[in-house]
Amino acid sequence: MKIVPLTRGLTAIIDDQDVSRVLAHRWRAGKTNHGELSPVRRKTPCNPTTIRLSRFILELPRGMEIRHKNGDRFDCRRENLVVVSRGENQQRKPRPSSSGYRGVSRHRQAYQARITRDQQTLFLGLHATAEAAARRYDLEALRLYGSNARLNFPAVLA
Repeated sequence: MKIVPLTRGLTAIIDDQDVSRVLAHRWRAGKTNHGELSPVRRKTPCNPTTIRLSRFILELPRGMEIRHKNGDRFDCRRENLVVVSRGENQQRKPRPSSSGYRGVSRHRQAYQARITRDQQTLFLGLHATAEAAARRYDLEALRLYGSNARLNFPAVLA
């Protein structure tokens, strides 16, 4: 394991096997399209287009996406990187919920569960409690995303 110094006083973690390739370039902590910091570099000195460190390490072509298992964009060890589809990657992003559960919202006197796959929203029904709706969401997430599912109750269903 090796630490890569970045700008803004931040660092990234990489595997020993990637040290020579990674340290041949200057890396910085740059903002993503969503304003989050991530280790990046310019593709070439004259090209303003950036490439993320995780993408550089796995040498991914366009159309493929990477998910960090532990959610830390600065942990770019190969064991922490998973190649996923765009839909799987979007499913992993946490969103605030008024119910306190992922995929669950208040609907009149009940709680509605829903999940999105490939830009299509699947309604999973109305439930008396937020917890019941969250458990229904978890079952559907496991069916759709398997081991890449982000669950409300991971210890119970995993």
